Amino acid sequence: MRRILQIKVYHNQKNRIIVPKNEYFLIKDITSIQLGFNKVPCEVLSHKQNLNTIYVSSSIGKQLNIRDQAQIIIYPQDNSCIFYYLFGVFLHRELNYSKYQNLYQMMARIGETLGFGVFLFSSKQINYDSQTVNGYLLRQSEWDMIEISVPSLIYNRIPNRVIENHPQVIKAKNYLSATSIIFNSDFLHKWQVYDQLKKSNEFNYLLPEVVLRPSLETIDQSLADHPIYLKPLHDITKGAIYYLEKVDDLIFMTSYPNMIRRYSEDLKALYYEYFPYVCDQYFLEDAIQHKEVNERAFHFRIHTLKNNNDWNVGLYYAKEHPLSSNSNIPNILSMNSLFEKNEAFLIARKISHIATQLSHIIENNINGTYRELGFDIALDQENRLWIEEVYSKPSWEVFNDPQMTTQAQEYFTQLMEWSITVAKDLE
Repeated sequence: MRRILQIKVYHNQKNRIIVPKNEYFLIKDITSIQLGFNKVPCEVLSHKQNLNTIYVSSSIGKQLNIRDQAQIIIYPQDNSCIFYYLFGVFLHRELNYSKYQNLYQMMARIGETLGFGVFLFSSKQINYDSQTVNGYLLRQSEWDMIEISVPSLIYNRIPNRVIENHPQVIKAKNYLSATSIIFNSDFLHKWQVYDQLKKSNEFNYLLPEVVLRPSLETIDQSLADHPIYLKPLHDITKGAIYYLEKVDDLIFMTSYPNMIRRYSEDLKALYYEYFPYVCDQYFLEDAIQHKEVNERAFHFRIHTLKNNNDWNVGLYYAKEHPLSSNSNIPNILSMNSLFEKNEAFLIARKISHIATQLSHIIENNINGTYRELGFDIALDQENRLWIEEVYSKPSWEVFNDPQMTTQAQEYFTQLMEWSITVAKDLE
């Protein structure tokens, strides 16, 4: 089993590390220490004090920019000892079965160059009796299965509410929460978010009007004025989202993500065919008339990250709205193709301000430890901005797009850097 050690930097001008005695025999013959791409020569001594502590001289600490009190695991390799800052990631299934394996590999490769060991594990890999976890760590472009004690900081990447509410996942989260900080531990409850934003005098104008559990009559009346959405009322509901628009005497309906398109002259017939229980399970929301380019609607996705006690924009891009796309993966759009240069700058600045301030509101008013949030913000045909969705675990699939892959380096760096800044809080 690989043990998790905590770094203590002590004042000494020699290149020296002092490791617990039971680790000494693994690395006693090394001549250098490495973190990321940086390597320095060193000598190794042993101690019999705290068996979970590795003492690093200030000389090495300065040369490698080592963070005092950070958690690490160590690997001997040839004549060197490699330090990895530990970054735990909780998945819903073992890595070999995850469709996002390429994204986690990208994240782990980036982490490896920076000195991070991205440790991936699922609920099935927790050993409750021994209080250890089996999981995957990327080393030299290969996944290495290792066993470690439970990490003190864990990023929850459970992908949806259905899985999050599975008894096995609930048990795992309760167990991990007892000894660790789990950030982005839960999905945001849409009505909690709506209520908090509605209370904000600065931002409530960004929210479309909604009607809970609308009747057929309410739907009919709303469609006479403008298009609408019918969205699942409860977060756990698996139902589709429906877009309805009345054009002359026809009702046009599109559902996504399955992209079913229908039209009918009879709203009542459509109603009972597709959502007969809408009064109990759905809410009505005024549909935004999105600004379009080449007859395709678009909106903005903004990811915010918290680092150094403040929220910053980690990722910002425009993409086709799902209802305008013929694919489940909408195209990424260049801002230069949507706006003049100066206008693009002003819109980006305004949306970035909105997203960071909304992040503060969510963090301060909704229970949980959040360090990454996502926002869908629309621009309508009159250049008004609207908040469409808020996410506590925004998708990373955008990094599969060749236009966006280069931004993954900075994004994952910011995400992982936070794990070191909170080390002192974990004592």
